[in-house]
Amino acid sequence: MSPVFLLYHVKAHPIASSFLGFTLAHNRSDRTFSVSYPNYISTLLTRLRPSGVAHAASPFIYPPPSYGSPAPQTPTATDTSPPATPTQTKELQVAIGYLLYYGRAVDPRFLPATCALASEQAHPTTDTMTRLNRLLGYAAAHPNGRKIYGASQMILRCLSDASYLSRPSAGSVAGSTHFLGDLSDSAPLNHPISSHSTRIPVVCSFVAEAEYAGAFASSRIATNERQILQDMGHPQPPTPIFCDNEVAIGLANGSVTLKMSKSLDMRFHWLRDRIQQGQFRVLFIPGAINIADFFTKALPVLRHRELAPFSAVDPDDDITKLYCNLNSIR
Repeated sequence: MSPVFLLYHVKAHPIASSFLGFTLAHNRSDRTFSVSYPNYISTLLTRLRPSGVAHAASPFIYPPPSYGSPAPQTPTATDTSPPATPTQTKELQVAIGYLLYYGRAVDPRFLPATCALASEQAHPTTDTMTRLNRLLGYAAAHPNGRKIYGASQMILRCLSDASYLSRPSAGSVAGSTHFLGDLSDSAPLNHPISSHSTRIPVVCSFVAEAEYAGAFASSRIATNERQILQDMGHPQPPTPIFCDNEVAIGLANGSVTLKMSKSLDMRFHWLRDRIQQGQFRVLFIPGAINIADFFTKALPVLRHRELAPFSAVDPDDDITKLYCNLNSIR
Protein backbone atom coordinates (compact mmCIF):
# COMPACT_ATOMS: atom_id res chain seq x y z
CA MET A 1 0.00 0.00 0.00
CA SER A 2 1.36 3.41 -0.94
CA PRO A 3 1.91 5.93 1.87
CA VAL A 4 -0.72 8.61 2.51
CA PHE A 5 0.53 12.19 2.64
CA LEU A 6 -1.33 15.02 4.37
CA LEU A 7 -1.51 17.85 1.83
CA TYR A 8 -3.96 20.25 3.47
CA HIS A 9 -4.99 20.99 7.02
CA VAL A 10 -8.72 21.80 7.10
CA LYS A 11 -10.64 23.14 10.08
CA ALA A 12 -14.40 22.63 10.19
CA HIS A 13 -16.86 24.79 12.11
CA PRO A 14 -20.66 24.49 12.43
CA ILE A 15 -21.05 28.04 11.07
CA ALA A 16 -18.42 28.62 8.40
CA SER A 17 -16.85 32.06 8.62
CA SER A 18 -13.98 31.77 6.12
CA PHE A 19 -13.08 29.75 3.04
CA LEU A 20 -10.04 30.13 0.77
CA GLY A 21 -9.49 33.68 1.98
CA PHE A 22 -13.14 34.73 1.64
CA THR A 23 -14.97 35.98 4.71
CA LEU A 24 -18.47 34.51 5.03
CA ALA A 25 -21.08 36.15 7.24
CA HIS A 26 -24.47 34.62 8.12
CA ASN A 27 -27.30 36.77 9.42
CA ARG A 28 -29.93 34.27 10.46
CA SER A 29 -32.43 36.88 11.65
CA ASP A 30 -32.41 38.67 8.27
CA ARG A 31 -31.85 35.39 6.37
CA THR A 32 -28.90 36.84 4.46
CA PHE A 33 -25.42 35.60 3.62
CA SER A 34 -22.56 37.88 2.59
CA VAL A 35 -19.20 37.24 0.92
CA SER A 36 -16.16 39.51 1.07
CA TYR A 37 -12.37 39.30 0.74
CA PRO A 38 -10.71 41.62 3.26
CA ASN A 39 -7.21 42.95 2.54
CA TYR A 40 -7.24 41.71 -1.07
CA ILE A 41 -7.39 45.20 -2.60
CA SER A 42 -4.95 46.64 -0.04
CA THR A 43 -2.42 43.95 -1.00
CA LEU A 44 -2.70 44.96 -4.66
CA LEU A 45 -2.38 48.67 -3.91
CA THR A 46 0.59 48.11 -1.63
CA ARG A 47 2.32 46.25 -4.46
CA LEU A 48 1.51 48.66 -7.28
CA ARG A 49 0.95 52.03 -5.57
CA PRO A 50 2.87 51.96 -2.25
CA SER A 51 2.82 55.76 -2.12
CA GLY A 52 -0.96 55.87 -2.51
CA VAL A 53 -3.32 56.83 -5.32
CA ALA A 54 -6.01 59.49 -5.61
CA HIS A 55 -9.50 58.13 -4.98
CA ALA A 56 -11.89 57.97 -7.95
CA ALA A 57 -15.69 58.04 -7.96
CA SER A 58 -16.00 55.48 -10.76
CA PRO A 59 -13.66 52.93 -12.37
CA PHE A 60 -13.95 54.39 -15.90
CA ILE A 61 -12.91 57.69 -17.41
CA TYR A 62 -16.22 58.68 -19.01
CA PRO A 63 -15.95 60.42 -22.41
CA PRO A 64 -19.03 62.67 -22.70
CA PRO A 65 -20.76 62.65 -26.11
CA SER A 66 -20.29 65.57 -28.49
CA TYR A 67 -23.88 66.45 -29.32
CA GLY A 68 -24.37 67.88 -32.80
CA SER A 69 -21.04 66.55 -34.07
CA PRO A 70 -21.24 64.74 -37.45
CA ALA A 71 -18.50 62.34 -36.34
CA PRO A 72 -19.57 58.95 -34.95
CA GLN A 73 -19.74 58.78 -31.15
CA THR A 74 -17.60 55.65 -30.95
CA PRO A 75 -13.91 55.06 -30.11
CA THR A 76 -12.98 53.88 -33.60
CA ALA A 77 -9.80 55.93 -33.78
CA THR A 78 -6.51 54.21 -33.06
CA ASP A 79 -4.83 55.10 -29.78
CA THR A 80 -1.86 57.27 -30.79
CA SER A 81 -0.33 57.76 -27.34
CA PRO A 82 3.21 56.39 -26.77
CA PRO A 83 3.61 52.69 -25.94
CA ALA A 84 3.83 51.72 -22.29
CA THR A 85 7.18 50.70 -20.92
CA PRO A 86 7.88 47.03 -20.09
CA THR A 87 7.57 47.87 -16.39
CA GLN A 88 4.18 49.50 -16.97
CA THR A 89 3.05 46.53 -19.07
CA LYS A 90 3.93 44.14 -16.25
CA GLU A 91 2.09 46.38 -13.79
CA LEU A 92 -1.00 46.33 -16.01
CA GLN A 93 -0.93 42.54 -16.26
CA VAL A 94 -0.61 42.16 -12.48
CA ALA A 95 -3.57 44.50 -11.89
CA ILE A 96 -5.73 42.71 -14.46
CA GLY A 97 -4.95 39.32 -12.95
CA TYR A 98 -5.83 40.54 -9.45
CA LEU A 99 -8.99 42.41 -10.40
CA LEU A 100 -10.47 39.91 -12.84
CA TYR A 101 -10.49 37.29 -10.09
CA TYR A 102 -11.79 39.75 -7.52
CA GLY A 103 -14.45 41.12 -9.87
CA ARG A 104 -15.79 37.68 -10.72
CA ALA A 105 -15.65 36.28 -7.19
CA VAL A 106 -16.55 39.17 -4.90
CA ASP A 107 -17.10 42.61 -6.41
CA PRO A 108 -18.47 42.84 -9.98
CA ARG A 109 -18.20 46.62 -9.84
CA PHE A 110 -14.59 46.19 -11.02
CA LEU A 111 -15.41 43.84 -13.88
CA PRO A 112 -16.30 46.14 -16.85
CA ALA A 113 -13.26 48.43 -16.54
CA THR A 114 -10.91 45.51 -15.90
CA CYS A 115 -12.18 43.59 -18.94
CA ALA A 116 -11.79 46.70 -21.09
CA LEU A 117 -8.16 47.03 -19.99
CA ALA A 118 -7.57 43.31 -20.50
CA SER A 119 -8.37 43.69 -24.19
CA GLU A 120 -5.42 46.10 -24.49
CA GLN A 121 -2.78 44.37 -22.38
CA ALA A 122 -0.95 42.92 -25.39
CA HIS A 123 -0.08 46.43 -26.66
CA PRO A 124 -0.72 48.93 -23.85
CA THR A 125 -0.07 52.64 -24.20
CA THR A 126 0.31 55.54 -21.81
CA ASP A 127 -3.40 56.19 -22.27
CA THR A 128 -4.05 52.61 -21.10
CA MET A 129 -2.00 53.32 -17.98
CA THR A 130 -4.00 56.49 -17.31
CA ARG A 131 -7.16 54.40 -17.30
CA LEU A 132 -5.48 51.83 -15.05
CA ASN A 133 -4.71 54.60 -12.54
CA ARG A 134 -8.40 55.54 -12.59
CA LEU A 135 -9.37 51.93 -11.85
CA LEU A 136 -6.84 51.69 -9.02
CA GLY A 137 -8.18 54.96 -7.62
CA TYR A 138 -11.65 53.43 -7.56
CA ALA A 139 -10.21 50.35 -5.84
CA ALA A 140 -8.63 52.57 -3.19
CA ALA A 141 -12.00 54.22 -2.57
CA HIS A 142 -13.88 50.88 -2.40
CA PRO A 143 -11.45 48.31 -0.97
CA ASN A 144 -13.93 46.14 0.94
CA GLY A 145 -16.85 45.33 -1.30
CA ARG A 146 -19.20 42.48 -0.51
CA LYS A 147 -22.06 40.60 -2.10
CA ILE A 148 -25.19 39.84 -0.09
CA TYR A 149 -27.57 36.99 -0.81
CA GLY A 150 -31.06 36.78 0.63
CA ALA A 151 -33.19 33.65 0.95
CA SER A 152 -34.95 32.75 -2.30
CA GLN A 153 -36.54 29.91 -4.23
CA MET A 154 -33.23 29.44 -6.11
CA ILE A 155 -34.72 30.35 -9.48
CA LEU A 156 -32.13 31.59 -11.98
CA ARG A 157 -32.86 34.97 -13.61
CA CYS A 158 -30.67 36.86 -16.09
CA LEU A 159 -30.39 40.43 -17.35
CA SER A 160 -28.56 41.00 -20.63
CA ASP A 161 -27.31 44.04 -22.50
CA ALA A 162 -24.84 45.09 -25.20
CA SER A 163 -23.14 48.28 -26.34
CA TYR A 164 -22.78 48.74 -30.10
CA LEU A 165 -19.42 49.88 -31.55
CA SER A 166 -18.17 50.95 -28.12
CA ARG A 167 -14.64 49.56 -28.55
CA PRO A 168 -11.94 50.40 -31.12
CA SER A 169 -11.94 48.59 -34.48
CA ALA A 170 -15.77 48.43 -34.60
CA GLY A 171 -15.96 46.31 -31.46
CA SER A 172 -19.14 45.78 -29.43
CA VAL A 173 -19.48 44.54 -25.86
CA ALA A 174 -21.85 41.99 -24.32
CA GLY A 175 -22.66 42.02 -20.63
CA SER A 176 -25.01 40.22 -18.28
CA THR A 177 -25.72 39.61 -14.64
CA HIS A 178 -27.29 36.43 -13.25
CA PHE A 179 -28.94 36.08 -9.86
CA LEU A 180 -31.13 33.70 -7.88
CA GLY A 181 -34.66 34.79 -7.08
CA ASP A 182 -38.25 33.62 -6.94
CA LEU A 183 -40.82 32.63 -9.53
CA SER A 184 -42.56 35.97 -9.08
CA ASP A 185 -41.31 38.84 -11.23
CA SER A 186 -42.02 41.18 -8.30
CA ALA A 187 -39.57 39.43 -5.97
CA PRO A 188 -36.49 41.47 -4.95
CA LEU A 189 -33.21 40.89 -6.71
CA ASN A 190 -30.22 39.27 -5.04
CA HIS A 191 -26.63 40.17 -5.71
CA PRO A 192 -25.33 38.23 -8.72
CA ILE A 193 -23.98 34.70 -8.63
CA SER A 194 -22.14 35.59 -11.86
CA SER A 195 -21.57 38.60 -14.09
CA HIS A 196 -19.70 38.97 -17.33
CA SER A 197 -18.41 41.70 -19.61
CA THR A 198 -16.73 40.69 -22.85
CA ARG A 199 -16.08 41.90 -26.36
CA ILE A 200 -18.35 40.26 -28.92
CA PRO A 201 -16.04 38.16 -31.14
CA VAL A 202 -17.55 39.41 -34.43
CA VAL A 203 -18.23 42.83 -35.91
CA CYS A 204 -21.96 43.44 -35.48
CA SER A 205 -23.67 45.12 -38.40
CA PHE A 206 -26.52 46.73 -36.44
CA VAL A 207 -27.58 47.38 -32.84
CA ALA A 208 -30.06 44.52 -32.57
CA GLU A 209 -27.37 42.04 -33.61
CA ALA A 210 -25.18 43.18 -30.72
CA GLU A 211 -28.12 42.84 -28.31
CA TYR A 212 -28.91 39.40 -29.73
CA ALA A 213 -25.25 38.42 -29.25
CA GLY A 214 -25.46 39.66 -25.65
CA ALA A 215 -28.49 37.48 -24.94
CA PHE A 216 -26.73 34.55 -26.62
CA ALA A 217 -23.64 35.00 -24.42
CA SER A 218 -25.83 35.20 -21.32
CA SER A 219 -27.71 32.02 -22.24
CA ARG A 220 -24.49 30.06 -22.78
CA ILE A 221 -23.39 30.84 -19.22
CA ALA A 222 -26.88 30.24 -17.85
CA THR A 223 -27.01 26.76 -19.42
CA ASN A 224 -24.26 25.56 -17.08
CA GLU A 225 -25.80 27.36 -14.12
CA ARG A 226 -29.16 25.72 -14.77
CA GLN A 227 -27.51 22.28 -14.74
CA ILE A 228 -25.60 23.01 -11.52
CA LEU A 229 -28.78 24.18 -9.79
CA GLN A 230 -30.65 21.12 -10.98
CA ASP A 231 -27.88 18.85 -9.68
CA MET A 232 -28.19 20.62 -6.33
CA GLY A 233 -31.89 19.75 -6.17
CA HIS A 234 -33.37 22.96 -7.55
CA PRO A 235 -35.13 22.14 -10.87
CA GLN A 236 -35.43 25.18 -13.11
CA PRO A 237 -38.39 26.42 -15.16
CA PRO A 238 -37.56 28.24 -18.43
CA THR A 239 -34.98 30.83 -17.38
CA PRO A 240 -35.97 34.44 -18.14
CA ILE A 241 -33.37 36.58 -19.92
CA PHE A 242 -34.35 40.23 -19.77
CA CYS A 243 -33.24 42.39 -22.72
CA ASP A 244 -33.98 46.03 -23.57
CA ASN A 245 -34.04 45.69 -27.38
CA GLU A 246 -37.34 44.54 -28.88
CA VAL A 247 -35.85 43.60 -32.25
CA ALA A 248 -33.31 41.31 -30.57
CA ILE A 249 -36.14 39.76 -28.54
CA GLY A 250 -38.10 39.20 -31.74
CA LEU A 251 -35.08 37.56 -33.38
CA ALA A 252 -34.64 35.25 -30.38
CA ASN A 253 -38.31 34.30 -30.24
CA GLY A 254 -38.66 33.94 -34.03
CA SER A 255 -41.33 36.65 -34.24
CA VAL A 256 -39.19 39.12 -36.23
CA THR A 257 -37.59 38.36 -39.58
CA LEU A 258 -35.57 41.09 -41.27
CA LYS A 259 -33.68 41.02 -44.53
CA MET A 260 -30.70 42.41 -42.67
CA SER A 261 -30.89 39.46 -40.26
CA LYS A 262 -29.41 37.26 -43.00
CA SER A 263 -26.03 38.79 -42.13
CA LEU A 264 -26.25 37.64 -38.50
CA ASP A 265 -23.58 35.32 -37.21
CA MET A 266 -25.34 31.95 -37.27
CA ARG A 267 -24.04 30.91 -33.85
CA PHE A 268 -26.42 33.38 -32.18
CA HIS A 269 -29.42 31.33 -33.36
CA TRP A 270 -28.37 28.69 -30.83
CA LEU A 271 -30.42 30.75 -28.36
CA ARG A 272 -33.51 30.43 -30.57
CA ASP A 273 -33.18 26.63 -30.48
CA ARG A 274 -32.88 26.60 -26.68
CA ILE A 275 -35.99 28.78 -26.40
CA GLN A 276 -37.89 26.28 -28.53
CA GLN A 277 -36.67 23.52 -26.21
CA GLY A 278 -38.22 25.35 -23.26
CA GLN A 279 -34.95 26.26 -21.51
CA PHE A 280 -35.19 30.05 -21.83
CA ARG A 281 -37.60 32.96 -22.20
CA VAL A 282 -36.35 36.29 -23.60
CA LEU A 283 -38.39 39.15 -22.20
CA PHE A 284 -38.37 42.94 -22.47
CA ILE A 285 -37.12 45.26 -19.74
CA PRO A 286 -36.84 49.07 -20.11
CA GLY A 287 -33.28 50.20 -20.62
CA ALA A 288 -33.51 52.66 -17.71
CA ILE A 289 -33.77 49.78 -15.22
CA ASN A 290 -31.63 47.20 -17.02
CA ILE A 291 -28.86 46.53 -14.52
CA ALA A 292 -26.79 44.75 -17.18
CA ASP A 293 -26.11 48.16 -18.75
CA PHE A 294 -23.46 48.48 -16.03
CA PHE A 295 -21.33 45.76 -17.65
CA THR A 296 -21.17 47.05 -21.22
CA LYS A 297 -19.78 50.56 -21.25
CA ALA A 298 -18.25 53.47 -19.37
CA LEU A 299 -20.93 55.29 -17.42
CA PRO A 300 -21.08 58.80 -15.97
CA VAL A 301 -20.54 58.91 -12.22
CA LEU A 302 -24.21 59.42 -11.31
CA ARG A 303 -25.37 56.46 -13.43
CA HIS A 304 -22.53 54.34 -12.05
CA ARG A 305 -23.60 55.13 -8.48
CA GLU A 306 -27.18 54.28 -9.36
CA LEU A 307 -26.39 50.80 -10.73
CA ALA A 308 -23.30 49.74 -8.74
CA PRO A 309 -25.17 48.71 -5.53
CA PHE A 310 -26.99 45.97 -7.46
CA SER A 311 -23.63 44.23 -7.96
CA ALA A 312 -21.90 44.78 -4.61
CA VAL A 313 -21.93 47.16 -1.66
CA ASP A 314 -19.47 48.65 0.81
CA PRO A 315 -19.60 47.83 4.55
CA ASP A 316 -21.09 51.23 5.46
CA ASP A 317 -23.86 51.17 2.80
CA ASP A 318 -27.47 51.30 3.97
CA ILE A 319 -28.65 47.76 3.18
CA THR A 320 -32.26 48.60 4.03
CA LYS A 321 -32.22 51.31 1.39
CA LEU A 322 -30.51 48.93 -1.04
CA TYR A 323 -33.24 46.31 -0.78
CA CYS A 324 -35.88 48.99 -1.13
CA ASN A 325 -34.19 50.00 -4.39
CA LEU A 326 -33.96 46.37 -5.49
CA ASN A 327 -37.72 46.04 -5.15
CA SER A 328 -38.15 48.85 -7.68
CA ILE A 329 -36.31 46.88 -10.40
CA ARG A 330 -38.53 44.32 -12.10
